[in-house]
Amino acid sequence: CVSINSKSVKDLATVIDFLVILTAMKIKACSAENGCLADLECVVRDVLQEHSTTAEALGLTYNINLTCSWLVLKPLTLSLQSVRHVNIIQRLLSRCLPPRTRLGERGGTCRRSDEVATIRRLVEEFPNFREAVCSAMTETSPKTADAWLSKLDSNFAAAAPRRNEILEAQDRRNQFEAVRLKQLEHLRMDRLRRMLERMER
Repeated sequence: CVSINSKSVKDLATVIDFLVILTAMKIKACSAENGCLADLECVVRDVLQEHSTTAEALGLTYNINLTCSWLVLKPLTLSLQSVRHVNIIQRLLSRCLPPRTRLGERGGTCRRSDEVATIRRLVEEFPNFREAVCSAMTETSPKTADAWLSKLDSNFAAAAPRRNEILEAQDRRNQFEAVRLKQLEHLRMDRLRRMLERMER
């Protein structure tokens, strides 16, 4: 979740002007082809140009609350408050919003192969995710960066057994399916061979 805020003003006319601009940003972001967050930097720039103003004039700041519920056992919320540069938010969002994948509870239904493939991809992308978070927090919330990253690392490591369990189960299903298909192929070839033998008699 990302919120865009302006500076506080007392003049009613200025309040209305600011509200019109912020509303235009929200409407444009929600109608963006690539999603409301994918083009955030372009949305802000375009709306400011349309209204002949600047981010500094409005005192724009950005708050982000990013819940990391994938690949970890317990959801973690990354909070960055009063960020003044939209490119920081954009860079973070572009690298930190992979498809959500919950590990689920033991004894749950079997996961489909596409969900397992997503887990594999997210595991590969985790270093990039961590690097983006580290960069953003160092620039905006340096006092809490180390503690939050430590918590992220510990939860990611703690979730490894469950991730491995899911991946290993899928590997076993894949192996079973490969054996089954091989057996079916042998049966098909055997039937074809018998049919040819009967035709030759």
